[in-house]
Amino acid sequence: MKNKHIALMPLLLLVSNMASANVWAPTNADSNFFNLETLMGLPTASQFGIFEDNVDVTTAVPIISFNGGTKLGFTQNGINWDLTSGSGTGTLSESSNFQIGYLSGAGWVGEAGNNEISSLGGTSYQLFFIDPTLAINNVKSLFAVDIISSEAGAPVPLPAAAWFLGTGLMGLMAVSRRKKAA
Repeated sequence: MKNKHIALMPLLLLVSNMASANVWAPTNADSNFFNLETLMGLPTASQFGIFEDNVDVTTAVPIISFNGGTKLGFTQNGINWDLTSGSGTGTLSESSNFQIGYLSGAGWVGEAGNNEISSLGGTSYQLFFIDPTLAINNVKSLFAVDIISSEAGAPVPLPAAAWFLGTGLMGLMAVSRRKKAA
């Protein structure tokens, strides 16, 4: 039974609408961010940050950072946007566009991918970050509500390499299964 679940994982990845948009904008005056631990009321050490849209997250300082989750308010102030949350305030220069980062043991890392949660109205996403300091359980997740992709055009789907990887993994599992049966 366990092998059937493992075999379905690549298939789920392939049919999902996972994309790689990294620049976001709010859809209204506030956006909500939370990880699974926060949603379940558990303590969390996961720290996330909001960055300007035009910086390298790995070398920049976040405008605001938060542990687990926050409600982030956006208020236009001339050409800038003021941000407020339970953990502080900050200002986005000349735009409401932003990036989100995760603080790993090696420093800040940018978003590795995202998945739109279409059942929540098309403005909710699950964002994924890879912690390079962990060998296992290295994917960190953050849910974001009331944001949209701000990059030109629609979010870019995963490249064909993901399709090849998925079909290759499924093929390896099929070969392994046949060897066990023989």
